Amino acid sequence: MKALVVYYSRTGNTRQAATAVAARLGADLEELREAKDRSGLLGYLEAGREAMLKAEACLLPTMRDPAAYELVVLAQPVWAFTAIPAMRTYVRQHRQSLGKVALLATQDSTGARQTFAAMEGLLGRRSVASLALNSKTIRNNQMEPPLDEFIAAITAHS
Repeated sequence: MKALVVYYSRTGNTRQAATAVAARLGADLEELREAKDRSGLLGYLEAGREAMLKAEACLLPTMRDPAAYELVVLAQPVWAFTAIPAMRTYVRQHRQSLGKVALLATQDSTGARQTFAAMEGLLGRRSVASLALNSKTIRNNQMEPPLDEFIAAITAHS
């Protein structure tokens, strides 16, 4: 199955998880980048505020067409218990061309369930699989068991 992992990462946790998923699936990788700088404390605070407001983002151009893939994994951090602006924008731009979708969220505490619900609402359908990874699990390199289950759930739908 031809797969694409699309991710946004402010701190590097989601990048690490997305890269691991892409390697296991033999998938291409696409990083979402914004025109806005979200580094530092002010970037963090503004990111949370914009997520709560369900704002969208000004994305820099991407390189890959998701319509060319049977599966797209959308990976993002949890901000303010919901989908992040960059991923909201990406889904709005590509909703009609996305085939099967799996969802990955990285979080410090909670909020992945609400993030998945927000994403499925934006997509207008259910995902084939979802995985929430705690930041501590990523930092301690303990992703293998949950990643194995996530990949198994994805491949069961191929």
